[in-house]
Amino acid sequence: MRKTSLALSAILLLCIVVGAQVSSRVRFQSKAAVPTSKGSERIAQIMIQRWTLDDVGEGSQTIPISAFSVMSLRSGRVETTINGKTEERSPDDFWVARPGDRVQVRVIGENAVLEALEIKR
Repeated sequence: MRKTSLALSAILLLCIVVGAQVSSRVRFQSKAAVPTSKGSERIAQIMIQRWTLDDVGEGSQTIPISAFSVMSLRSGRVETTINGKTEERSPDDFWVARPGDRVQVRVIGENAVLEALEIKR
């Protein structure tokens, strides 16, 4: 009986750890001509990406930032830490992340959905 209980506890813990995940998908991608201050145009790559995050307990998850990004929390509640500065976010909050920023997200609750408009030159 004790072995069965221990085995079930191990399976439950494994399901919790494996179930916690980050999934992302690109929702839109295109090139756009962006005017410069000198009157010419530069081509920029624009992408909208969405991340679905599950709660991982007390831990946080890292979101990779490869371009200037305007980020938004679409649903759920999260705590973000960007380069050491921590803020709690609610749905429809917006913030900026730059290439090289270390963006860590801790989900408050069961899950959250983040979206980012990325602009690469």
